[in-house]
Amino acid sequence: MNILVAEYAVSSENNNLNILHEGRAMLATLVKSFEVCGHKVFYPTHHTKLNYGNAIPINKFGKNILFTLKHFSKKCDAGIVIAPDEILANLTKIIEKNTKNLSSPSDVIALCADKLKCSEVLRENGITVPDFNVSGHEKYVIKPRFGCASEDTIISEEFLLKDQYITTEFIEGESVSASIIRGEHSLLLSINKQLIEFKNSEIMYNGGIVPYENARNKEIIETAIRTANILDCKGYIGIDMVLGDKIYVVDVNPRPTTSIIGINRVINYEIGDLILRAFGFGLQLPQKVEYNGVYKFTKKDLEILEV
Repeated sequence: MNILVAEYAVSSENNNLNILHEGRAMLATLVKSFEVCGHKVFYPTHHTKLNYGNAIPINKFGKNILFTLKHFSKKCDAGIVIAPDEILANLTKIIEKNTKNLSSPSDVIALCADKLKCSEVLRENGITVPDFNVSGHEKYVIKPRFGCASEDTIISEEFLLKDQYITTEFIEGESVSASIIRGEHSLLLSINKQLIEFKNSEIMYNGGIVPYENARNKEIIETAIRTANILDCKGYIGIDMVLGDKIYVVDVNPRPTTSIIGINRVINYEIGDLILRAFGFGLQLPQKVEYNGVYKFTKKDLEILEV
């Protein structure tokens, strides 16, 4: 198969090195994994050159990722996009129009990207989420209504409502995520410890530990699978949670997340193979994966990471 893997930071002139390094590491993991599985892999890039796959220079087909996706996705048998929440749905629509999409449908992505609507849907279906846009709590988390994970997210003791932001109660507890692949059934890849830093009033993601064992694993897995089923996500999904008095779902990422960097190093399958299986290519998804160790990484590690 010819597979297109597009990662937005690598495909654009992104000057934020943290985002670029994180994007490159996710892209390299997927490109290498699909190639190891015997497929020919293509990736749009502005400057970055990987050790695997076939680079598509952005300036060869146009000056932005939109033009490149429209042109090149037609030449591939399948494609997957990693991009910020607010633009991922539109980029995925291009893949859906021209080839087989290896991620959640664009309408599901749009729902997950809207943190307010997503929280409302999950709460209506019995998933515990932090109280939102309501005063009366000791601390609050203020984050973009559309945005990636902890970007531009702050903690405040004052209740504030800002345009295009969502204000939730701050939940004291441990930050974890669950990575699953959903096809005919949901396969747990791993539970991951999120390395979260609090600097002044900012919340910052600084890496993870994969896999992560704790006493609430069964409850975490059940919550993650129910969440993916409610939203009808497909393929790889990363679900962020806080372990407080209850398990709170704080964000749903219907796309590959940074945790795949560790996951693909410790499981007994290639992540690319499992993604393809979820969409009917090859064998059925296994019922479980096995681990060959634990992998810890920080954002600093991603600057020099060799995949």
